[in-house]
Amino acid sequence: MISIIAAQTKNRMIGIDNDFPWHLSDDLKRFKSLTVGHSVIMGRGNYEHLLKRIGKMLPDRTSIVVSRNKNFKAENTITAHTLEEALCVSKHEDNEVFIIGGAQMFAYALAHADRIYLTEIDVELEGDAYFPVLNKAEWKETSRENHPVDEKHQYSFDWIVLDRL
Repeated sequence: MISIIAAQTKNRMIGIDNDFPWHLSDDLKRFKSLTVGHSVIMGRGNYEHLLKRIGKMLPDRTSIVVSRNKNFKAENTITAHTLEEALCVSKHEDNEVFIIGGAQMFAYALAHADRIYLTEIDVELEGDAYFPVLNKAEWKETSRENHPVDEKHQYSFDWIVLDRL
Protein backbone atom coordinates (compact mmCIF):
# COMPACT_ATOMS: atom_id res chain seq x y z
CA MET A 1 0.00 0.00 0.00
CA ILE A 2 1.22 3.48 -0.89
CA SER A 3 0.08 6.09 1.62
CA ILE A 4 0.48 9.84 1.76
CA ILE A 5 0.69 11.43 5.20
CA ALA A 6 0.34 15.20 5.47
CA ALA A 7 -0.97 18.08 7.56
CA GLN A 8 -2.68 21.01 5.88
CA THR A 9 -4.62 24.11 6.82
CA LYS A 10 -8.15 24.78 5.57
CA ASN A 11 -6.62 26.51 2.54
CA ARG A 12 -4.33 23.48 1.86
CA MET A 13 -1.13 25.16 3.08
CA ILE A 14 1.47 22.64 4.23
CA GLY A 15 4.47 24.85 4.93
CA ILE A 16 6.45 28.03 4.66
CA ASP A 17 10.24 28.36 4.32
CA ASN A 18 10.60 24.55 4.58
CA ASP A 19 8.91 24.47 7.99
CA PHE A 20 5.48 24.23 9.63
CA PRO A 21 3.97 27.38 11.16
CA TRP A 22 2.25 25.26 13.82
CA HIS A 23 3.12 22.71 16.50
CA LEU A 24 0.59 19.94 17.14
CA SER A 25 2.18 17.45 19.52
CA ASP A 26 -0.57 14.83 19.16
CA ASP A 27 -0.21 14.98 15.39
CA LEU A 28 3.55 14.41 15.65
CA LYS A 29 2.88 11.38 17.88
CA ARG A 30 0.37 10.05 15.34
CA PHE A 31 2.86 10.56 12.50
CA LYS A 32 5.44 8.57 14.44
CA SER A 33 3.05 5.75 15.38
CA LEU A 34 1.92 5.34 11.77
CA THR A 35 5.35 5.50 10.12
CA VAL A 36 7.69 3.68 12.55
CA GLY A 37 8.84 0.41 11.04
CA HIS A 38 7.99 1.50 7.51
CA SER A 39 9.70 3.18 4.57
CA VAL A 40 9.23 6.93 4.21
CA ILE A 41 9.77 8.66 0.88
CA MET A 42 10.55 12.36 0.76
CA GLY A 43 11.89 14.98 -1.61
CA ARG A 44 15.30 16.51 -1.05
CA GLY A 45 13.81 19.72 0.39
CA ASN A 46 11.84 17.75 2.95
CA TYR A 47 14.99 15.79 3.82
CA GLU A 48 16.87 19.06 4.42
CA HIS A 49 13.98 20.34 6.57
CA LEU A 50 14.13 17.23 8.77
CA LEU A 51 17.87 17.56 9.24
CA LYS A 52 17.47 21.21 10.20
CA ARG A 53 14.50 20.57 12.50
CA ILE A 54 15.62 17.42 14.34
CA GLY A 55 19.26 17.07 13.32
CA LYS A 56 18.95 13.52 11.98
CA MET A 57 16.80 11.20 9.93
CA LEU A 58 13.65 9.77 11.43
CA PRO A 59 14.64 6.82 13.62
CA ASP A 60 13.24 3.30 13.09
CA ARG A 61 12.22 4.03 9.49
CA THR A 62 13.86 3.42 6.12
CA SER A 63 14.29 6.90 4.64
CA ILE A 64 14.30 7.23 0.87
CA VAL A 65 15.20 10.65 -0.54
CA VAL A 66 14.21 11.53 -4.09
CA SER A 67 16.50 13.98 -5.88
CA ARG A 68 16.95 14.66 -9.60
CA ASN A 69 20.58 15.51 -8.83
CA LYS A 70 22.52 12.39 -9.83
CA ASN A 71 25.38 13.36 -7.47
CA PHE A 72 23.15 13.74 -4.41
CA LYS A 73 23.98 11.41 -1.53
CA ALA A 74 22.57 11.52 1.97
CA GLU A 75 23.84 9.71 5.04
CA ASN A 76 21.62 6.98 6.51
CA THR A 77 19.20 7.12 3.57
CA ILE A 78 18.56 5.47 0.25
CA THR A 79 18.74 7.88 -2.68
CA ALA A 80 16.39 7.57 -5.64
CA HIS A 81 16.20 9.84 -8.66
CA THR A 82 12.48 9.44 -9.39
CA LEU A 83 9.40 8.65 -7.35
CA GLU A 84 8.95 5.45 -9.35
CA GLU A 85 12.47 4.33 -8.43
CA ALA A 86 11.78 5.11 -4.76
CA LEU A 87 8.52 3.15 -4.84
CA CYS A 88 10.26 0.19 -6.45
CA VAL A 89 12.94 0.15 -3.74
CA SER A 90 10.44 0.59 -0.91
CA LYS A 91 7.99 -2.08 -2.09
CA HIS A 92 10.71 -4.67 -1.59
CA GLU A 93 11.12 -3.45 1.98
CA ASP A 94 7.59 -2.86 3.18
CA ASN A 95 3.86 -3.57 3.00
CA GLU A 96 2.93 0.11 3.54
CA VAL A 97 5.10 2.93 2.23
CA PHE A 98 4.59 6.53 3.33
CA ILE A 99 5.10 9.61 1.17
CA ILE A 100 5.91 12.37 3.70
CA GLY A 101 6.49 15.43 1.50
CA GLY A 102 7.06 18.03 0.29
CA ALA A 103 4.53 19.62 -2.01
CA GLN A 104 6.07 18.41 -5.29
CA MET A 105 6.39 14.89 -3.94
CA PHE A 106 2.74 14.89 -2.84
CA ALA A 107 1.69 16.09 -6.30
CA TYR A 108 3.70 13.33 -8.02
CA ALA A 109 2.59 10.65 -5.55
CA LEU A 110 -1.13 11.37 -5.69
CA ALA A 111 -1.62 9.23 -8.81
CA HIS A 112 0.08 6.27 -7.07
CA ALA A 113 -1.48 6.57 -3.62
CA ASP A 114 -3.98 4.10 -2.17
CA ARG A 115 -4.57 6.01 1.08
CA ILE A 116 -4.13 9.52 2.48
CA TYR A 117 -3.69 10.21 6.19
CA LEU A 118 -4.56 13.89 6.31
CA THR A 119 -4.50 16.22 9.28
CA GLU A 120 -6.78 19.14 8.50
CA ILE A 121 -5.94 22.12 10.72
CA ASP A 122 -8.80 24.52 11.43
CA VAL A 123 -7.07 27.72 10.33
CA GLU A 124 -6.17 29.50 7.10
CA LEU A 125 -2.53 30.55 6.87
CA GLU A 126 -0.37 31.81 4.03
CA GLY A 127 2.65 29.79 3.00
CA ASP A 128 4.74 28.77 0.04
CA ALA A 129 3.84 25.08 -0.13
CA TYR A 130 0.36 23.67 -0.66
CA PHE A 131 -1.18 20.20 -0.76
CA PRO A 132 -2.59 19.30 -4.18
CA VAL A 133 -6.32 19.62 -4.81
CA LEU A 134 -7.99 16.23 -4.43
CA ASN A 135 -10.50 14.94 -6.94
CA LYS A 136 -13.36 14.03 -4.57
CA ALA A 137 -14.64 11.45 -7.08
CA GLU A 138 -11.46 9.40 -6.52
CA TRP A 139 -11.42 9.33 -2.70
CA LYS A 140 -13.72 8.15 0.07
CA GLU A 141 -13.40 9.41 3.62
CA THR A 142 -13.21 6.31 5.82
CA SER A 143 -12.59 7.96 9.17
CA ARG A 144 -12.44 11.36 10.88
CA GLU A 145 -11.44 12.23 14.43
CA ASN A 146 -11.67 15.75 15.82
CA HIS A 147 -9.17 17.25 18.27
CA PRO A 148 -10.14 20.55 19.93
CA VAL A 149 -7.86 23.38 20.95
CA ASP A 150 -6.17 22.71 24.29
CA GLU A 151 -3.02 23.69 26.20
CA LYS A 152 -0.83 21.68 23.74
CA HIS A 153 -2.63 22.61 20.53
CA GLN A 154 -3.17 26.19 19.35
CA TYR A 155 -5.60 25.05 16.62
CA SER A 156 -8.27 22.40 16.48
CA PHE A 157 -7.71 19.74 13.83
CA ASP A 158 -9.22 16.61 12.31
CA TRP A 159 -7.45 13.39 11.50
CA ILE A 160 -8.92 12.14 8.25
CA VAL A 161 -8.28 8.89 6.41
CA LEU A 162 -9.13 8.83 2.71
CA ASP A 163 -9.05 5.64 0.65
CA ARG A 164 -8.96 5.54 -3.13
CA LEU A 165 -12.24 4.40 -4.66
